[in-house]
This record gives sequence, C-alpha cells and structure tokens, in this order.
Amino acid sequence: MATGASGGTIPIKLHSTHRPKPPSPFLGRTLNLKPSSRTPMATFNPKTSAVVASSGGEFFEAVHNLFLGVGVGLPCTVMECGDIIYRSTLPKPSGLTLTVPGAALALGTLSYLWATPGVAPGFFDMFFLAFVERLFRPTFKKDDLVLGKKLGEGAFGVVYRASLAKKPSSKVPYQKEGDLVLKKATEYGAVEIWMNERVRRACANSCADFVHGFLENSSKKGAEYWLIWRYEGEATLYDLMQSKEFPYNVGSRTFKIIDLGAAADLRVGINYIPKEFLLDPRYAAPEQYIMSTQTPSAPSAPVATALSPVLWQMNLPDRFDIYSAGLIFLQMVSENH
Repeated sequence: MATGASGGTIPIKLHSTHRPKPPSPFLGRTLNLKPSSRTPMATFNPKTSAVVASSGGEFFEAVHNLFLGVGVGLPCTVMECGDIIYRSTLPKPSGLTLTVPGAALALGTLSYLWATPGVAPGFFDMFFLAFVERLFRPTFKKDDLVLGKKLGEGAFGVVYRASLAKKPSSKVPYQKEGDLVLKKATEYGAVEIWMNERVRRACANSCADFVHGFLENSSKKGAEYWLIWRYEGEATLYDLMQSKEFPYNVGSRTFKIIDLGAAADLRVGINYIPKEFLLDPRYAAPEQYIMSTQTPSAPSAPVATALSPVLWQMNLPDRFDIYSAGLIFLQMVSENH
C-alpha cells in the first residue's frame, strides 16, 4: 500500500526486489521487456508522489547477465582473480638446473652406452650405417660373374677366382676393374656375409676388401650363399712361413684377415651359440669356448646390444682372441713353424 500526500490511498502491487540469482549467469534466458500484465499502472498527479518498483529491476538483471555471458566486465567479475594472484606468488622456473645426482646419472649413462663393446656404437652401426650402406653399394647375381680357377676348398665352402661378366661402369660407385674372389658357402653363409660387412665398416684396412654377398636360389641346388672379395693375391701367411727365408721373405706385404665364418659378433649376439665352437685347435685357447657354456643364448639384437657391456665384463671374451693371436705370433718367431 502507498499513501499519497492528499491522504487518499492508492492500491499498488509492489514486486519484491530480493530474488535468488540464477544458478549460472549464462546468456540463455529470454529477455522479457514487456511490463507485467498483472501490475496495474499507477496514476500520478502533481500532488502525488510514490516510489514504485516495476519490472525495471528484471531488465537490469538481464543486462548484467548479458555482459557476464560474453565476458565483458571487470576483470575479477569474469575470471578467478584468486588463481592469478596465487600463480604470481609461485617461484618462476629458471631453466635447466644441474644437480649433483643428475650429473652423476648422466655420466653413468654415457659411460654405460660407450663401455666395451659399445651399446651406442652398436645401435648406430646396425640400424643406421648398415642400412645406408646397402642403399649405395652395388649388388650382384651369379649371372653377373664368370667363374675361373678354383683357389681352394674347405669344410664350409669352395673358393674361386672370378671376374665380372660385363665391364663395370665408371659412373657406378664401388665398381672397379680387376679379378675377384668368389666363395660358395655351404654353411654359415649368412653369418659370414654379416661379419664381412661389419668389419668393412669398422676396420676396412685390416680385412680383405669385401664387395658383396647374396643368396642365390636354384631349383636344382636350392639356396646358396655367395660372397665376393677383391682379388689381392694367392699367397697366405702360412705359405710364407713354410719357407726357410721366413720372415725375411715377407717384405712389405700387408696381411689381411679374410675368413670370418666362425666369428661371433658379441655386441649384437650374431653367431653366438654357447655350447658350439668352430675353432682351429692349433690356435684356439684350451677352453675352446669363447664364453662360459652357462651363458644363455643371445636374445634379439636390440636386447643383446643393450646388455652387451654386462656380458662382456662377466666373461671377458677379448682374452680369447688375444690368446689365438699370441699363438700365431709365437709360431712366426719360432723355428718350428
């Protein structure tokens, strides 16, 4: 009820100005600007004054929600200022911080990766260098070769002197004129191909110049592995040692290793079989085995490479080769060859 100055009473229905806010001030409410039909209009005369609360409060509340919905307003109205203030008080990161435990861990990791026989170099050689090398080196088939004189025969294959059927092109890399040494491997052909490719990348000047190895499938003879080297002469160290003029007959010759069929690559586990050996008893150590026969068989190449430093320190297989090399030098300096 409202009382005018003249003393009369005018019945006016007042809306409550205290309303609960909607649960979310999101722009989605229908904006109703029409006056309430149930609210009678008040008639004022110059002598009458009244304070009337109409639907204007609802309009202002809708406009307020509109600004909040589109993200316009005071900063603390549209975002949580408390989170910003809290984050501003946190210490700012100063970049990479070197600590003593971190430095020790990094140094230990690097030491392990480069420990003998070399985890990191093994991964790089097997999964990168070997792949790149196969892309650029020439490939051959049996029809590309002409077999010549038979040079020798052993338990694991026959060796021939050979040449290319066609004259090599000077535009093709790694193709040179000259005779070749061709071996037909009856056993361990795939392993010998890998070993020759491995030493070609690691110590090319110490081993025979290996050209290529391939698998030839024949309907009559089945699958055969063939290996090709550059021909560098027929004389061997054993031939020179048979002469009474040894070692003076050696001269300026350079000796290279060529037979790697019995070798085992302990860095990746290729051709390592714990209870088997392919060794010449004239040069092999008394143990006859590279490592303990209790050593398990090699796992897959990546796993074997990762664990190779541990296995190497447990068995020290390099001493086995040192013994064999020592026997060869001993025979060279003794009278009874």
